[in-house]
Amino acid sequence: MTEVTMDNHKAVFKIDTGADVTAVPEQLYAQGQFNKLARATKILYGPGGVPLKLKGKFTAVLSNSKHSTHEEVYVVEGLRTPLLSGAAAMTLQLVARVNSISLDSKETVKREFPKLFSGLGKMEGEYTIVKEELSRMEQQGVISKVDEPTAWCAPMVAVLKSSGRVRICSDLTELNKSVMREKHPLPSVEHTLGQLAGAKVFSKLDAKSGFWQIPLSKDSSLLTTFISPFGRYHYNRLCFGISSAPEHFQKRISRTLEGLEGCSLSDGRRADLGRDTERAR
Repeated sequence: MTEVTMDNHKAVFKIDTGADVTAVPEQLYAQGQFNKLARATKILYGPGGVPLKLKGKFTAVLSNSKHSTHEEVYVVEGLRTPLLSGAAAMTLQLVARVNSISLDSKETVKREFPKLFSGLGKMEGEYTIVKEELSRMEQQGVISKVDEPTAWCAPMVAVLKSSGRVRICSDLTELNKSVMREKHPLPSVEHTLGQLAGAKVFSKLDAKSGFWQIPLSKDSSLLTTFISPFGRYHYNRLCFGISSAPEHFQKRISRTLEGLEGCSLSDGRRADLGRDTERAR
């Protein structure tokens, strides 16, 4: 970030050496007495190739303590931080382009940094191999390899658990936009505590890989296709990341526990039993 004077109006710009033009938010343009806006002659694109909404452009003198330059400045709707183009930053000598460097001797550098020129380097941070976990899930029938084209394919997300093992998840954000949810109510803490009022002894049953105990239909399983470094897979069982998964699992377990007095499903996977010693046992 650097302070630049724009037609006698000071503003803090972010230097964007990859930007072809200088751009400012419409709020900044409204604060100063700048030249009248003219029609924008270029189409500007933001991150991801999304076209930006332009209010217009104007000419201004950009200067710092030593240098100045005449620039076309674009006013962009929704822009938060003024952006200084690479060309303007170079003219104001805020950045410099280095096309080549020269050394007195390569041997001098090698003697000064011997560790960089001998042996095998090692970067910080470890890379966790997920192939073992994918193979385990495939052997259990949780996932299967996919070879044919599929309408959906999500990126894989590997999460390192506290135990040191890897949990395989998928980013199903786009799929969830089309998922029809069942809207089954999830019990609140107050509701659960009310059911267990007066209980003295508790037992806790934790469902192991609860979601994976629910099989998916063939059509639904292909919707969960995800890509990994080792190819594409799809889930055969209900997986984490589907927006309707918690409420569907809740409905299944609620039906299983229906009629059992003193039994409550407290977090979508754990059953608490209380009331008296005999039942808790």
